[in-house]
Amino acid sequence: MRALGRLSVDSFHPFLTAAGALLVIYLCWRILAPFLPALCWAFALALIAEPICACLLRRALPRNLAALIIVVLVAVGVVGHGIVLVSALAREGSDVVNRVANDAGIKSVRNAIENSSLAGPAFRWLDSRHDLPKEAMTPKIPLLRGAV
Repeated sequence: MRALGRLSVDSFHPFLTAAGALLVIYLCWRILAPFLPALCWAFALALIAEPICACLLRRALPRNLAALIIVVLVAVGVVGHGIVLVSALAREGSDVVNRVANDAGIKSVRNAIENSSLAGPAFRWLDSRHDLPKEAMTPKIPLLRGAV
């Protein structure tokens, strides 16, 4: 045991152990963090599907068949709601494009941006220094100049 002034090397051992443990916990968190949303959804779906599975097992269905029915029901529920959501988003997107495609739509979008307290000053500043509609139609990448 060497002494460094009044402190010994062994007196730093608990601090080094605590620092190492904190580093390991932090690294484990960094590895686990991307998977947390998927794990939370899986847990929620398992909680929802468990009573259905118990009901199927009470009806004397084999466990594998009950599991298959639950998987199919959950997949149909998730995919079905996803299809409804995507179709609604596609309809809204096409409506926005159709509204903006006519001149009145472009003017109303421009007026809304200009009257915005947050984006209005920045938009007016950019508009005073650049011809935004012209620059939006001019490609900046030399390879694309012949394509437009």
